[in-house]
Amino acid sequence: ETIVKLEKIKAHLTTSNNQLRLANDKTQDLSIKKLTRKNPTMKAKFDELNTDD
Repeated sequence: ETIVKLEKIKAHLTTSNNQLRLANDKTQDLSIKKLTRKNPTMKAKFDELNTDD
């Protein structure tokens, strides 16, 4: 019974690790240009931040 539970936990951890890896890969591809594309509100916010420098 304990072995079965541990195997299930291992499977869940493996799945979680894979999902986190995929999410990380997607975030690495983000850029301000992609975040602000066709979004005037966010573009204005980032422009405002850039002018404060």
